[in-house]
Amino acid sequence: MQNIALFEQILGMTQKKAKELVLEHKIRSIAELKDRTDLLNETQKLGLEHFKDLQIPVSVAEARQVLDVLTKRVEASDGQLEVELVGKHRRQEVGNDVEFLVFSRAPKLSTNAIRKIFDELIEHLRNDRFIEAIAEHSTSKVVVIGRFCSQEMRQKEKQEDVKPKTQLRSFRIPTKEEMEEQEAEMKNIQVAKKIASEMDAKALSESPKVHGSHPIRAVTFRFSDSNHWPFMLLWTTGPPTFFKKLQVSAEKKRFKLEHDGLRDENNDHVRVESEEELFRLLGFEAVEPSNRI
Repeated sequence: MQNIALFEQILGMTQKKAKELVLEHKIRSIAELKDRTDLLNETQKLGLEHFKDLQIPVSVAEARQVLDVLTKRVEASDGQLEVELVGKHRRQEVGNDVEFLVFSRAPKLSTNAIRKIFDELIEHLRNDRFIEAIAEHSTSKVVVIGRFCSQEMRQKEKQEDVKPKTQLRSFRIPTKEEMEEQEAEMKNIQVAKKIASEMDAKALSESPKVHGSHPIRAVTFRFSDSNHWPFMLLWTTGPPTFFKKLQVSAEKKRFKLEHDGLRDENNDHVRVESEEELFRLLGFEAVEPSNRI
């Protein structure tokens, strides 16, 4: 069971497939699985290739860096799309992947039209080498892997690499003890530099990637039009337990709440303009994402 749980962490891996690998094919480790990639689909192969990076948690700050990259690209396009950070990171939690909702408030812009504009955006991101590969491209979502650190972030790191480390001091003749301490410190610094240099060389040889030391990230995009985006925003933010509570409350008021809309007792779609309006309609005060449990 432990091996099944391990394989389930691979991008694109279902529990059924993980059980098949362990129980039928007797695969017991990631190393063994790398010798049997013929059993995997393309998404799972990508997940296995970048398994180590994809297990590194993504902080809220880094998720917002990705949002900054996407927002700037969206604003530079025709301006009809909006991007919202969802999932764990919108709830101010750490997660292993980053999720976004891409939507439009423009009434005449359908989900298919949104996808067409978004696909052009994806191509721009690939050309700029933010995206390394598309792991999944279905009608409901797009999953990509890449390095999304912003230009400003990379420039800051470059500046820090060349920033002078010494400071001017008033001069005095050091004591014998101070000279011995300084000599020992210099030796430690030289050893540390040597180790760091060896580590950098090893990392560079093993992973000649696009944006330095930044790990590969999995990023999921979902889509919605002007009629449905508040519901999708609520659903994709989660967690599922919170959405379920709202569904129960909706039923008490003779509504049916789903991820793509709200219907009344006559099965007519109820239009709302925001999450806040939806909360009020269901008899709740607006709940901040970080307080949703």
